[in-house]
Amino acid sequence: MKLSPKSIIALKVLIHTVSLGFFALLVIAINNDSLGGDPVQSIIHFTGISALNTLFLTLLVSPLARWSKQGLLVRVRRLLGLYSFFWAVLHLIAFATLDLGLDWSLLASEIVKRPYLTVGAAVWIILLLLSVTSTQAMMRKLGSKWQKLHNWFIWRRY
Repeated sequence: MKLSPKSIIALKVLIHTVSLGFFALLVIAINNDSLGGDPVQSIIHFTGISALNTLFLTLLVSPLARWSKQGLLVRVRRLLGLYSFFWAVLHLIAFATLDLGLDWSLLASEIVKRPYLTVGAAVWIILLLLSVTSTQAMMRKLGSKWQKLHNWFIWRRY
C-alpha cells in the first residue's frame, strides 16, 4: 500500500497529538506534584529522554522510507526533528534553571567536566542549526548550501 498525501497529513496530526500529549502529561505531573522524590531530576530526565526518542525517530525516517519504498514518509522528518529540538530546549532550560540556578559559569564547567554533557551540548548546537535553517525561507536563502549543511550533520543520510 502506497502512502498518499492525505495519509501523510494524518501522520503529522498524529505526531502533533502524541508530542503535545506527552508535553501535557509533563505539565499535569508538575501541577499535581506527582514527579516523585526528586522532581527536578524527573523533569530533566523526562525532557532529555523525550528529546532522544524523537531524535532517534527522526533519524529512522529516511531508512524506513527507503526500506518500505514510501518516499512520502520523509515529509514527516522535519516535524519530528523540530519536536526533538523542542524537547532538547526544554531539557536545557530545566537543567540550567532548576538544577544550576542559571549559573552560566557552572553550566560551562559542567559541560567541560562531564563527557556526556559535552556530547549533549554539541548535539544541542547541531539541532539548533538544523532547526533554524529548516524553514522554507532559509532553504531558499541558503540555496544549495542548505542541502550541504543538512547532509553534513546527518552524515549524508546514512
